[in-house]
Order: sequence, then structure tokens, then C-alpha cells
Amino acid sequence: MKGLLNIIFLFQIALSNNTILPQPLLFSKEAIEIKIYDGYTIVNGDYTFKNKNKNELTRALFYPFPVNLSSSYPDSIFVFEQDIKAMPFTRSSTGIHFSIKVLPDSETTIKVSYRQKLTSEEMKYILTSTQSWKQPLEKAEYKILLTKKFELTNLSLKPDKKDSNSTYNIYYITKENFMPETDLIVKWARRGK
Repeated sequence: MKGLLNIIFLFQIALSNNTILPQPLLFSKEAIEIKIYDGYTIVNGDYTFKNKNKNELTRALFYPFPVNLSSSYPDSIFVFEQDIKAMPFTRSSTGIHFSIKVLPDSETTIKVSYRQKLTSEEMKYILTSTQSWKQPLEKAEYKILLTKKFELTNLSLKPDKKDSNSTYNIYYITKENFMPETDLIVKWARRGK
């Protein structure tokens, strides 16, 4: 009986030191470009996942889309691993499901691109799903390109910088150690109204 208690005690110590249980897959970074033009938005996102374990990790992921009265389900969706390999995914009514594998002691970047029809002068990019990872992003970068036909009326995250080219006004937002509490909302009005 004393031997069994010693084993249980050692097991508890090992658990408290995280020496037996592997660390989960970490969602560490995202770099998002959102382009808004006549009736559509195109989102291109790079999502970096880290595996600090000595074993390969596989995880099923759900990628949500803001599907509501002002945003229809995307009419085109692409998922790539490391910008090269097209990845299979399954559609659901509010997003897509796919699986990723990350080699031991490494990281991988998944690119998700989609185009969504907009029926109002507002778009939403879902940030709050990051909370399900139970840790903040090490770094998050957002680049919003709004056609010059539109005037920005509200941006839910304060931009760090604004720039422009011949077609778009461009807003840059950079965050570190970022745990989003709200989604990214962009609102605009057509110029000349």
C-alpha cells in the first residue's frame, strides 16, 4: 500500500510539473489582410501554430465565418499549408473544418482566403474565437484596405498607421500578447451620399 501511495505522489508531482502531459498545440500568430470594395470583402489570413512537444501533433480546427443578414456565406474559400499545399476542408453552415499536423518542436503556417458578399456597409472579422485557445496571440497584424469610393466611419480596433495608394485607404493594426475581447468591425459610407 505504501508503494502505491508513493507512485500516486510521484505521478501528482510529475503532473504538476507538466513533465508527463504534453503541451497543447499553440496558436501563436495571425497576419490578416481584409480588402473591402463594391459589395465584397476578401480576407487573406496567415495563421501560425507551434508545437513545442517531442511528438507530432494533429488537431481538428473550426474556422468561423460571420454569416448573418449583412454577410453571406463565402462564395470562394481556399486553405493552404505553408502557402504551397492545398488542404481539404469540410463546409458547415457557419464555417469550415480542417485538420492540421505540426511536426515536433516546429511551427507551421496555414493560409485561409475567402471572398464574402456584403449587403450592408459593415463587415466583421471574427477575433473572439482566439479565446478558445486559452492564451493570447504572441503577435497579431491586421491590414484593412478600404476602396477610396468609401469613407471609413468606424473601426473597432484603433489603427496604428494609415496609408493609401491609388485605389485604397489602408489601415494597419499591430498587437502583441493579444487576447481579443471583441471582433474586428469595419463600417463605412459611400462617398458623395
